[in-house]
This record gives sequence, C-alpha cells and structure tokens, in this order.
Amino acid sequence: PPPPPGAPPPPGHHGGSPGSQPGSRPGSHAPSPPPASPSVIGNVFVQQYYSIMAATLDELYKFYNNGSTLHVCGPGAPPVPGVDVGADQTVRTQAGIHARFQQLGYRGKRCEVATVDSSHSIGGSVVVMVTGAIVGGDDRRSFTQTFVLAPQEGGYYVLNDIVRFLDAGPAPPPAPRAAPSPQVNVAAPEPPAAPPPPAASAAAVILEQIGAKKPEKKETEAKETEAKETEAKE
Repeated sequence: PPPPPGAPPPPGHHGGSPGSQPGSRPGSHAPSPPPASPSVIGNVFVQQYYSIMAATLDELYKFYNNGSTLHVCGPGAPPVPGVDVGADQTVRTQAGIHARFQQLGYRGKRCEVATVDSSHSIGGSVVVMVTGAIVGGDDRRSFTQTFVLAPQEGGYYVLNDIVRFLDAGPAPPPAPRAAPSPQVNVAAPEPPAAPPPPAASAAAVILEQIGAKKPEKKETEAKETEAKETEAKE
C-alpha cells in the first residue's frame, strides 16, 4: 500500500534521477542527503499514527499491509474473536488488523504520548517503542507499544506491532448499595405509672391517731364555776 501522507522516507532515499539536480553535470549524481536519524523517523511516525487513531480510526489499518502482524496483550486486553484466551492473539492482514482495532475501545479517544525511543534495525528498518496512555473522558489506560517500521518506496509501513496494556482500564462501577431495610414503627413504651405515695411512717400514723388529748367535761364545768365566784367577790 502507498505510505501514509507525510511518512518519512527511508534512509538514503531521495527523489529525482541522476543528474537532475540544478547545476549538476550530465552523467553526474547529486550527493545523497544524510539518512534521517531513527529519532526523527520515530517521532514523525508517532505523531502521524496517533493523530490518525484519534481523528479517523477507520483509516489506521493503512499503516500496515497484508504481511503485517498486530499482537495485543496485557490486563484487560480482549481476546481475538474465535480464539481461546490462552492461544496466540496475533492477527494478520489489513482486514484482520482493522477488525482488531474495533475491539480495543480506541474510538473517540486520544493518546497521550509519554516517551518515544527509536533505533535502526536490520534491512533499514526502524524499531520504535512508545509509552503513554489512551485517554477519553474519565478513562485512562496506560500502555506500551513497539513498532517495527519496514522501508518501502517513499516511506515506511508497520511490519510488526506489539501493544501491551499496563492496567485493566477503567474501574468497574461500584456495586449498588443494599436497599435499607424497611423501618418498623415500634410504639414507644408507655411511661411507668407513678409510684404510689410512700406510706407514712409508723411514727407518723401513731401521732395522727392519738392527736391532742381533749379535756374531760367535768373539769371544764369546775373551772367555769371557779371563775364566776372569783368575779363576784371582786
């Protein structure tokens, strides 16, 4: 497939034909520009790749060809449909890679790149290792991703891609709380009856019953007669 727009050319690649540079003599070759450093290639590729992932996920498979492989692993990585969890989860071909992207929850999300490390490899290929996080809303999922970029006419394509998620993704929602038990109306206990007034002590009862002793009738009459006699004498 043609390289994605703006893909960096492989080292030593230059356009034009021998002798086509201005000021060159017939039959002479223009000097080749110095090959791009792996750091430049990796950073340009990463910027393109994750921009397209966020903007047009359905175009992301175009970075690969039918000989490419994609392997996704780590906590929470969904298994390939029809493949046991313990079996090889590598997918191949552009169609297989495109279908795999639809499973990974990338749609509507973006990538926050933390680090990019790149190195030249065999046959002019470039190995690029990325760390970062897939972010969308309140979700944040850390990952590492390693690409092998193979040279092709005019640029590079992804020959091998390994993605490892470092966490299981967003935490599941908290379990609903148990419904509170229905309230039971319990009648308040009636206040205890007022205790009867304490019985009067034995001494008090005896005094009430006795009372003050009244004088007898005879004594009263004698005193009255004595008083009258005293008044007469005076």
